[in-house]
Amino acid sequence: MAGGGKETIRQQMINLMYLVLTAMLALQVNSTILDKFLFIDSTLQAAMQASIKVNQGQVQAVAKAAEENPEAKAKAALQKAQKARELTENMLKEIAEIRKEIIEKAGGGIDPETGRVKTPAEETKLEVLMVGPEGQKNGKGYELEKKLDNYVDELKKLVPSVAPQLVSLTQSNRENPVTKELYKNEPIELDKDWVQANFSHTPVAAALAVLSQRANEVLRYESIVLSELAKEASGVTLKFDVIQATYTAPTSVVANGMKYRAELFIFASASNVKPVIKVDGQPVKVEGGKGIYEVIASGGTPEGVIKKWKGEITIPKAGGDDTTFVVEGEYKVVRPVMQIQSKSVQALYEECGNEIQVLVPSLGDEYNPSFSGTGATFIPGKNRGDVIIVPRRGVNKVVMSVSSGGQLIGTQEFAVKKVPAASLALVVNGREVEKSITRGQLRSAQVVAKADPSFAEFLPKEANYRVQQYRVEVYRAGRPVANGNSLASVVGSVRPGDTVVIIVESVVRTNYRGAVIPASVRPKYLSVVIAG
Repeated sequence: MAGGGKETIRQQMINLMYLVLTAMLALQVNSTILDKFLFIDSTLQAAMQASIKVNQGQVQAVAKAAEENPEAKAKAALQKAQKARELTENMLKEIAEIRKEIIEKAGGGIDPETGRVKTPAEETKLEVLMVGPEGQKNGKGYELEKKLDNYVDELKKLVPSVAPQLVSLTQSNRENPVTKELYKNEPIELDKDWVQANFSHTPVAAALAVLSQRANEVLRYESIVLSELAKEASGVTLKFDVIQATYTAPTSVVANGMKYRAELFIFASASNVKPVIKVDGQPVKVEGGKGIYEVIASGGTPEGVIKKWKGEITIPKAGGDDTTFVVEGEYKVVRPVMQIQSKSVQALYEECGNEIQVLVPSLGDEYNPSFSGTGATFIPGKNRGDVIIVPRRGVNKVVMSVSSGGQLIGTQEFAVKKVPAASLALVVNGREVEKSITRGQLRSAQVVAKADPSFAEFLPKEANYRVQQYRVEVYRAGRPVANGNSLASVVGSVRPGDTVVIIVESVVRTNYRGAVIPASVRPKYLSVVIAG
């Protein structure tokens, strides 16, 4: 990863992916991590193809400079550039052959239906192939290690002045600054050589990503050499003789509400050239000679919809004429998946503040939701993605729509059920009285309404009940002997063996907003016997 000079956006992306790849190799493998390895491999493969075009353009530029410069050193520079291209092509071919062998022998080949490796999680076959049986160190990985080392040595011989920038491509964990820090407290991992570190206990998906990363480093080293040879051939920095246009994009798959971002740029651009860049006929922002194209993605489907764009890069030429280069790109828009989180996601309670969390992981920081729908009031919560749904009285269904960045993400349907009736209890000093009570206890007893346990668990802020009004009747031997509007009012009239009947006439519930709402109770009465 080391190198001199200012790195391109694409190279910074590749370096970042290398750091991520190194960290991921230390994790336990599951299907999610395997998908990330495959994504990194796919992205690095795309970056590699773009780098190949750049380097081919550099060789052509060296050839043009050598044609115009009669000095012998210019011709020598061209020969070295052609040699560097040959070395690189051979090295990339070696890596490609090993990739093919890994896919066939360890990965089970390519699934014709999905186009993906059949067994991306396979580790044992991969280790035997690349490291060797039982750690014998005679696998394909060690052959590749020698060839990578030889490749770097040959480049250094071609252009000794750039040798400090061409560090080994096969550093052990102890030599690599990243892994040296990562495994500083793990001596077994720290002592692994390059082959063991990258192919021992490693799934096929990760090994392919490692090879793609090395291929990109090979191309970067070639680019360093070719840039220096271009200076030798022309005596100045690279000139606009052979020019190509391209673009880079961090991802080609985006979801509704996300930004698709692409950078358009020309190869070997001079610092005094100020290009005019347009996409689909509209000017875009230009930063450091690169056009930044951003658009809010829309119209995605679960399978994905291909969106295409056309860019034009116009640069001035000597003599006052302009030259326009065309570059085309595409990306796929997929419909993001909503994740609904709630204690009771299947049904909502009528006229209650049902707290729901709606997550859309694929949108990342672009996620800025708004909520609407039918059959309820939708109140945004304190945190992004939180919403309180209050179904209206009498509805049996609520439909919620979720949007982000002006784009509909999806809808969710909920059933609506009534708030369950509360139950009654007689409480003395915090304990429920079931069948009998003493005359002394009757004086301090309280009549309370208890929420349905399931309702109280799902919506604790809604399950606050209070008995507002009740009446009391006292029976002795089956005949009424006293009555009142409170338990305390009949204490003086009761005797042991009497039955006290409490008839509840009004119960209320306080909701999450503090509003008092009439509530139902079943049954509406309870009775106890006065103990002797």
